Amino acid sequence: MSLMFRARFFALIAALVVTPAWSATEPAGVVLEYARALYARDFERAYQLVSPRDKAVKPRPVYLQENRALEGEALEFSRLLASMVVVSRIRTNRAGDRATVTFRALLPDANADRVREMTEGFDAAALKKLSASEREARMRELKRLSGMRRLPTIESANEEWHLVRVDGRWWLDLDWDGAVRVRFGAATFAGLGWEFAPLQEEVRARPGETLQVVYRLRNATAGTVTAKARHVVTPGANAKHLDIVTCFCFLEQTLGPGQVVDLPVVFRVSYDAPENIGPIEVRYELYPAEAFPKDAAS
Repeated sequence: MSLMFRARFFALIAALVVTPAWSATEPAGVVLEYARALYARDFERAYQLVSPRDKAVKPRPVYLQENRALEGEALEFSRLLASMVVVSRIRTNRAGDRATVTFRALLPDANADRVREMTEGFDAAALKKLSASEREARMRELKRLSGMRRLPTIESANEEWHLVRVDGRWWLDLDWDGAVRVRFGAATFAGLGWEFAPLQEEVRARPGETLQVVYRLRNATAGTVTAKARHVVTPGANAKHLDIVTCFCFLEQTLGPGQVVDLPVVFRVSYDAPENIGPIEVRYELYPAEAFPKDAAS
């Protein structure tokens, strides 16, 4: 959960909620419902609100693979925080079948120490270990702090979302077709007998959006092997615009004979990436641990 809140743009708008003042069939209501789904990491719901044109670029399985969903008790706590947001300065500008919604919001700071303590850092497994009465008590305390205005908050700047009307209904127009193309590749070296490849070779990423791609590793040898990876980003001029948030290359991987593991890479295209930036190529190079290049940055 914490990764989502590190991203400035998505963190600041993520907790907006639909209120009775805005119809879910109007642009403002659609934006607020989408933002609520983002905060809750309810990506099934978020995807339903995306335009047909965007869905043609990112089919549902691809979108869900790129976005890590919260589940169970963690989702319950996230939805609770989403209900505590105060929205102001909503403005909608329409031009035919297109609309732009701008707004400001005051939202709970999910990275605040007190909030993370009460939500177990949105760790579903840790929350599940609590008794039902303890979880209910924590939820009541969060509501009490919110009602007394003692819950840590973050205030957003003016944020802007675009929508399009198709078949009489408003949808989020995210322009995934125009997003930055991040391409992933893989290679093994020094005689490493592993099968190694990304499950998804290209991801369309909007600047500031935190996404993930998964690499699959299989030890195709008859023995236990330890390996380590490094990543190479090209062209070099684009490397500064790609942030690798977490990846398996920071640790050695030990696999037994025939063992298969799926390992995520969480990344983000920087906010200041130029509009005309070309594709970013990321290649992970996998070596036996003893042959890992000594001058390679980790």
